[in-house]
Amino acid sequence: MLGYIAATSNVEVVLRSDVIPLEEIKQINPDLIILDHWIGTSKGGDLCLEIKQTPAMAGIPVVMLSALNEIGQIAQDSCADGSLAKPFDITEIGDIIETYIG
Repeated sequence: MLGYIAATSNVEVVLRSDVIPLEEIKQINPDLIILDHWIGTSKGGDLCLEIKQTPAMAGIPVVMLSALNEIGQIAQDSCADGSLAKPFDITEIGDIIETYIG
């Protein structure tokens, strides 16, 4: 669903259902990462913190999303740039894309 929404916003999308290694993220060099807190058996908050603690990637905006009520606090603890609670309105994704990458 996120891929479809982003594609209609005319942005290139890389979808993954597992944790992407930091080296691969560096190679992709994304303008924005929208990261679910639950990624298979891993937690997106852990990946977000790794991204934000890596100087070459710390400036990449990361917005975390989850159905967990605590996603705002999880995002803050993970140094994310923002959070979005599920279920979300489709326009909210468009607004996030517009805010961070125009």
